[in-house]
Amino acid sequence: AANSTTLNFSTASADYRVGGLALVWDDDLVYEAVEVTEVSAGNLKIKRPLTGSYQSAMVAPMRLGYTASGVSFSRTGSDLTNSTVRFEIVDNVKLSLTSPPTTYKGYYALTDYTMVVGSMDEQVSRELDVLDNTSGVIHVDTLSNIPVRRAFTTSVAKTKADRWKAKTWYHYLNGKQKAFWLPTWNKDLELVEPILSSSQTMVVRYTGFAKYMGTADILVKLKSGTAYLNRVLSGELAPGNRENLILESAFPVNILLEDVQTICYLNLMRLDSDTIELSYSNGVMETNVTTVGVVE
Repeated sequence: AANSTTLNFSTASADYRVGGLALVWDDDLVYEAVEVTEVSAGNLKIKRPLTGSYQSAMVAPMRLGYTASGVSFSRTGSDLTNSTVRFEIVDNVKLSLTSPPTTYKGYYALTDYTMVVGSMDEQVSRELDVLDNTSGVIHVDTLSNIPVRRAFTTSVAKTKADRWKAKTWYHYLNGKQKAFWLPTWNKDLELVEPILSSSQTMVVRYTGFAKYMGTADILVKLKSGTAYLNRVLSGELAPGNRENLILESAFPVNILLEDVQTICYLNLMRLDSDTIELSYSNGVMETNVTTVGVVE
């Protein structure tokens, strides 16, 4: 109602600030900006009373910005005008990570598929030194014995809470600065026997682990949503097209075959750019980022 100084709604998953601004909006003709004096979980208190009454208002944080390049307009013979504007925000702050992921070997591990990845493509390569004088044999040598792994991920956040979780996650990463564990989300290993909490052996269908991997970090995601992370120290062939994988530590519970959603590899990665673009359409936030492997 008009003259109200308290706006009652859930302020979770949004960047409301004491001393900052918020927008109260019913439609293109009924709206106003308010100055926030107090933020709590269930309401905002504002400095001056509302001047209008609102039936089904949207409330949103408001940022201060300027148009560094002005506003461009395009007009045609019809009654439509297209405008393009880019705002530079002047009151940015670093957002705090409100939902810390699971920690594994000193780094956060992303175990929530819906938060991070809509699709993911990978590329493994090595940096080469190519000597070619255009008139003789080409000489090729590797600059490093360590392959470069890149993963191109598409993140889709459909709810307010998921959008906020993703935003605070990218703020936490500080661009290329911080490493994290990224699952492949493939079904890399198939369990063929239950894993007992008293055992450090995991029996899987043959994949050539001992021959090609040696050691690896894995994520075991259960259908209940519970995630367990572990390191496979070695593998050996077993009868019946199986492999016995030796784990670094036993799991805290028995893991039954019917409870497993996926078992996939974990790779230590970082962002490959300091710039992240968040794209919004009909309430869905989509982010495309490239990550590059980090040597632990």
